[in-house]
Order: sequence, then C-alpha cells, then structure tokens
Amino acid sequence: MTKGDFIDFVVERKELTSRKDAHYIIDGFIDCVKAAVDADGEVNIQGFGKFVIVDQKARVAMNPSLGTKVNVPAKKALKFRVSGLWKRAVGERLNKKTKATAAAPKKK
Repeated sequence: MTKGDFIDFVVERKELTSRKDAHYIIDGFIDCVKAAVDADGEVNIQGFGKFVIVDQKARVAMNPSLGTKVNVPAKKALKFRVSGLWKRAVGERLNKKTKATAAAPKKK
C-alpha cells in the first residue's frame, strides 16, 4: 500500500469529501509521530503498536560480494513493535485462512 492508496482508503472509510483533507490528516499524523519520537524516543499507540528508538551495538558483518569482514559502528535505529492485541487479531485471521486453505479439496 502506498501513501496514495492509504489516502484513498481513509477518504472511503471515513466518508471524507476530499482527498486533500485526508492528505492533510495523514501528513499531520506522520509529522506528530516524527516530532514525538524526536522528543521522547517513543510513540505508543494502544491497539496498534509502538515506534521506539533502540541502540544497536557495533558489530562485524560480512560483505557478501567480496567475502570480507566489515566493521559496522554502533548506531540508533527506529523500530516498530506491533501491539499484542493487533498481533493476536492478525494471527487469528491468518489461522482461519490457513485452516480454510487446508480444508479445501486438492485439485488434480
């Protein structure tokens, strides 16, 4: 899904009359998340997930094309952690699809 698809989805689901309004709302949300992560280091949206800055340790990696070792310095990275509620809901939907597929008769 692209940002444009997301805007169209919001327009349709929330019955907005303008793509411009949906674009404004989505840009506002993104700006808010960016500002909050910059200020606090994390944003927690209950039922959705958490954006959090984590420290990654320095490590030695392998350059696959040359086969040589490369030192990767320590850095900070942004991660998204899915909420348990959402994870369970997605898992249940995926399990239902898997069971339905497994129960379907096999084609010859």
